[in-house]
Amino acid sequence: MLNRIAIGNSLLSTVGPLTPNADPLTVAQTVLLAHDASELTLAALAESVGFTSKERTTFMEYVTEIEKAKGSLSISLFFKELNGARVSFKHSGILPTAQQFHDCVTSARVNLDKACRACLGRSIDEVGLEALIEDDAARKLYEEAKVHHQRSSFEEALKALGWCFARALDATPFAYYVHVGEADTEAALHLLGCGVDPSTFLALQRFLPSVSGDETSWKLRETGHPGNWTEENVEYCLDATLKIILQIQHAPFKPHAMPFEYVFEDVLTARADGVVVNAEYVLNFGPGSPLRWAVGELKKGEHIAGRLTPAYESDPPSEWIKTSIDNANLFVLSPTGREVFGKKIEPYVQLLIRADLVDISHRVIDNEWVRGRFPHLF
Repeated sequence: MLNRIAIGNSLLSTVGPLTPNADPLTVAQTVLLAHDASELTLAALAESVGFTSKERTTFMEYVTEIEKAKGSLSISLFFKELNGARVSFKHSGILPTAQQFHDCVTSARVNLDKACRACLGRSIDEVGLEALIEDDAARKLYEEAKVHHQRSSFEEALKALGWCFARALDATPFAYYVHVGEADTEAALHLLGCGVDPSTFLALQRFLPSVSGDETSWKLRETGHPGNWTEENVEYCLDATLKIILQIQHAPFKPHAMPFEYVFEDVLTARADGVVVNAEYVLNFGPGSPLRWAVGELKKGEHIAGRLTPAYESDPPSEWIKTSIDNANLFVLSPTGREVFGKKIEPYVQLLIRADLVDISHRVIDNEWVRGRFPHLF
């Protein structure tokens, strides 16, 4: 029921009022739209007061049943005129008069709002399209974002939208891993396949925080700063998030090449005893020597696994730069499980190993997500 009301409201929102001098054919088109949106909404409202639609229920029967249940709402006259104009145009080709029907969309919204308040105790605008978000968790997070927006808690609204978007992406069968908060053009092109506007997607991603599990983080020195936490921006993100979710939640699976790092992890195996594994803070790069300390040693044949970044360091220990595996003299590793040599490694710490002291290989990441999507690898 709420879905139909939300869709009817959305249809009415696509067209604004015309002028009394508008082209009659354009007016006729708005009459058809206003009638269809009204019928969809009135049928749902009539159902809410106990009416059961028959196979050939007429438009005006819905109006009559609503007023029978809720008393005179002064909506019958408008809907009778709208229905008459629609019938005359559709069945006899008689164009409606612009003077009478140029504002039929606005009038339809006003009269439907009366009916909605009487039947449901809330305005038609309070029955938003978020009712169409099928994943319960994503829908609740979206509603939470709206509440934060109403309270002018704009940072919290964007965080809730980030979690909402992440949840909706995880639930869709479209099966493409999009990192919330990252304006990735490749992901934008992929989503274009189900109608998502790339510019809208990329703009939204620049406003949202990065999301990892239950954690959010802002890229302060890029676009994740309070200067962007405004009412106007949150309103844009609410609209964009909802639109994209509705576009992708029924998108069918399409085969696509999955990046290596989503499926495999790198394995570094010591070539001899005494291979030192150092640690370093992720955000400590810059002029001068970064803080670095030893966390343990690998014996020959022992290994360590995680996500690898090949690097070149000209004068160890100093600032390194990313390079190819062939040119690397240093391997920087974000370890699997965040525990090495029985010690917990914090997320903001990475490991460093001399490239000439280890052999590099890879293995399948053994987790539920990979097992579910790549069963042939196990």
